[in-house]
Amino acid sequence: IIFNDNKILKILKDEYIKKIIKNVFIDASYLKKKIDEEVNKISSENNEKILIISDENLIPDDLFYKNKKKLFDNLKILNEIFYKPNILIFIREHKSFIKSLYNQFVNEGFYIPFHQYIEQSEEPNIDVAKLNYKKLIEILEGSFKNRYYLFKHENFDDNLNFLVEIFNSNNE
Repeated sequence: IIFNDNKILKILKDEYIKKIIKNVFIDASYLKKKIDEEVNKISSENNEKILIISDENLIPDDLFYKNKKKLFDNLKILNEIFYKPNILIFIREHKSFIKSLYNQFVNEGFYIPFHQYIEQSEEPNIDVAKLNYKKLIEILEGSFKNRYYLFKHENFDDNLNFLVEIFNSNNE
């Protein structure tokens, strides 16, 4: 199993996440080629072929801002980068998620009153309407039918055994 390889995460950060935030074209074939090269280097050394990438920034926080148009649409590109990827998404209860984003913003050294964070139109802010898990499920269903798993963040510990089952069944 290849888990969160630093070189692969850097490629994803530079060629996927940063470009999503900047709303720049993502060349999926170039990205696939770069990641495949790294996977092949690692695979030839270890004879392992399962790649696990765990990064909350695959859906960057910036996309929750009011002036950003797309939120989950870029997930579709993962089908072009990886062969039949299985997607595991952990969603949070809305209040908990908003509070977490705000706290992260404050911990990064910025501060505006919470009510401004919710109400203002300029960044940083949050578009509460984008916390629409129905839209996320529609995209997952359309792009990753039978290859996505949705978990509640609050029940993470309860989901650990199921995660083991997912990875074991995909390894057979």
